Amino acid sequence: RAPSVSIRALLIGNNGNTILFNASFNPAETWHREIFIGVRASNVGDLAGADTSADEAAIQAGFASAVAAINAGNLPGFMAFVHLDYLNNGETRADFETKAQQDLISQVSQGGQMGYVLGTITIQGDLAYVPVTWTFSIGGQQQVDHETLILKKESGVWGIYGNQVRHRVSVSSQHW
Repeated sequence: RAPSVSIRALLIGNNGNTILFNASFNPAETWHREIFIGVRASNVGDLAGADTSADEAAIQAGFASAVAAINAGNLPGFMAFVHLDYLNNGETRADFETKAQQDLISQVSQGGQMGYVLGTITIQGDLAYVPVTWTFSIGGQQQVDHETLILKKESGVWGIYGNQVRHRVSVSSQHW
């Protein structure tokens, strides 16, 4: 007769992406356990429980100083938070700077103010994914925009990096 063995599974941590199987639990053999752990992770740092609080604090401080620079009309101060290799859907760092001058700095000079709220920052190696809710207020009107920015850490400094996509092609079809 085979010994009574119960197989148990338990979900633990990592947003439910870790499963612990205790495949050979026999109450009579407390000294013996065969355990299989299955883990789904997008980054090995996720498994190690890497402490990213210093990076998160640096990113938060970077956003605070970048937005303060915009609100002070200081474009170079804002651009200090933009990575030198910035590229987002074909927009280069120079394009982004021109757009910031035309759209943000010009509106701030007319009394506009920018604000932001950061969502949960996800850090994967030297890249960070930061959901941002932007607000811009001018003349009693407020605009709200949501996006997820990609930041890159280089030489210990985080900067807005973009998605590194050179071209964006959209295709749609219509039936007439």
